[in-house]
Amino acid sequence: MGTFGSGLLDSDTAIDFVEALHEVPPKARLKQITVILDSAAASGTQSVQASPLPEEVVAAVAVLVANMNQGEFSWPAESDVPLPLLTGTISPTVANTARVALSNVSRKDGWWWNSWVDDQERALAYANIEALIRALD
Repeated sequence: MGTFGSGLLDSDTAIDFVEALHEVPPKARLKQITVILDSAAASGTQSVQASPLPEEVVAAVAVLVANMNQGEFSWPAESDVPLPLLTGTISPTVANTARVALSNVSRKDGWWWNSWVDDQERALAYANIEALIRALD
């Protein structure tokens, strides 16, 4: 089915990532997220075949931010997938890496940005990304 909306979890890839995270022991989830974010922060993740995929990075940051309980962001209420809880402290370094990773995958000259065929959906999706970035500040 692919992408079916502009929400943070409105793609099969994002849902698959979150569901797989539920299979990981809670104490290991933050490490798994950190590995994904480190990779995206270092590489940029700018193609449909990149690893990690932009949708995985967005979902990873959404899990991270929802666990941080920061301001305006909470786990999407319409999600059929419950929030995977993280254990341990989310350090400023991890939050900064998340910010860089998210900025890399959502650049306006990149694959994710250009993959949206509808300008309104693109704007809504980018507004969701900006909300995550603000929550990381």
